[in-house]
Amino acid sequence: MRFDPAPDGRPGAAACYDAEGKGIRVPENQPEITKGAVEAWLCGEAPDGHGTVGPLEPLITNVDALVGDYLALPPLTDGNAQEAASFFHVVLVYPDGTRRVIEGDDQDSTPVIGSGKPKQGSSEFASKVRGHWLDQRFVTKVPVPGEVINLVASCPGPEHNVLASPIDDVNAGWMCHGKTHDTVKKTIIDGALAKRIAESLDINSTPMEGGESVNQNSIHLVTPWGESILLQSLADEDGFQYRGESSMMKYLVPADLARDIDALEPNA
Repeated sequence: MRFDPAPDGRPGAAACYDAEGKGIRVPENQPEITKGAVEAWLCGEAPDGHGTVGPLEPLITNVDALVGDYLALPPLTDGNAQEAASFFHVVLVYPDGTRRVIEGDDQDSTPVIGSGKPKQGSSEFASKVRGHWLDQRFVTKVPVPGEVINLVASCPGPEHNVLASPIDDVNAGWMCHGKTHDTVKKTIIDGALAKRIAESLDINSTPMEGGESVNQNSIHLVTPWGESILLQSLADEDGFQYRGESSMMKYLVPADLARDIDALEPNA
């Protein structure tokens, strides 16, 4: 399985950007979307919008099934959902190098944009899209290159991932720290320390009502395929906040871990 990260520290895959380095979008008057693509790339909204990032690897199995899911969608009748941090784009690459883009959302009552008139989007369709990548990972079980952390570590880092980031799978991480956006430095976190932080989240976290003010410091816990979990340092009190399964969570770092985190030195 090949990885093709975007250059210049941009998050996600290279296919998620146009020639000018802007996030890929559905072009006006896009030609008809058909089966026959040889690969597909799943992209988020990064670096625009809500900072959502897709996987680094393409879908190369069952690409026609993904296109079939899109073609089977009915015409749009309900597009009244509120905007949320859950946009995704699928970039289809055909044998002659031409590309088509499908744009959708993780919610019900949303449009799916491709060729022709908008189609009816839903959380079910979004789950099917993600499922093709997850099924491929399960079948291939190809280990991620050991240097994956160097492919994804950036400051600021991704805020969300199109694919899930299971805490139990964390095996690496990095930290961003600095007083201002322009002075933020990056530190790669040892895999053992990253696992300790991940293992402590469950018993040291409590639900929050919305988010709180944060500063420039953050911890990013990385899973084997490159997805990351963002822990943002709270500005007005000790601890971090992160997005849990159903709410924002506040994480109070145990004293022994806090000492090890405070001892980290920037390396970039």
